[in-house]
Formats: sequence, C-alpha cells, structure tokens
Amino acid sequence: MQTIGYRYSLPEISNGSFFQFIARYAFDFEGDSNHNHTSELQVPPSLNISLPDDWYITFFPSTDIRYKFIRLEWFVPFNFEVRKQWNKVLMTGIEIGVPFFETPNPVYRFKIEAHIGLRF
Repeated sequence: MQTIGYRYSLPEISNGSFFQFIARYAFDFEGDSNHNHTSELQVPPSLNISLPDDWYITFFPSTDIRYKFIRLEWFVPFNFEVRKQWNKVLMTGIEIGVPFFETPNPVYRFKIEAHIGLRF
C-alpha cells in the first residue's frame, strides 16, 4: 500500500506526546474479473499522549477510518489504545474501537486488540 505520513511533536502536552497523520491507499488492478476489487483510502489522525510512569493513550492508533471508492462509503470508528512501556524492550497495550455511525458494510462492529511490542 502506498503510504504517506507526517508526525508533529507536542512537548507542550507532555514529553513524548505527538500528533501523526498517515494516509494509505489500497487498490488493485487487472486480475480475475470474478474477484472483488479494492479502492480504499485509509486515514488515521493519531494523537499520542504520554502519561506518567511510561503509560500512553493514543486516539485513532489504527488505519481504521476508511473511504471505499467502489461503494462510495465511509467507515468512521472511534478507537483508542492504552499502552505501557515496561522497559527498553517490552511494550503492551489494549486497543478498543466502535463505529461512530452505522454503515451497510462495516469493517467491524466492535474491536478489541491486545498488542505486544518488542524493540531491539
């Protein structure tokens, strides 16, 4: 997927806080005519807030806001993640998401994801 993004630090909120905008475009071309084709814009305007004791909360952490050009349809959820940085290597988090409004073909009706991150 083609991806472009920009990150802006927000030290006035707290050290480590930032706003990040990413745009991804998923599409296909050619191939099997019986296959469902894809043409979808994904945009997460993420706001990451650094909290005390290496805790973080991020609003819109995933690329779940989507516009499907073939169906002319938006999917707009509210999602957030709460994370904890345990040491220099290990980070864990829980992400929860629900749609803002009902659509005919939602990506999900409710989402909960557990994340484990290892940094080397």
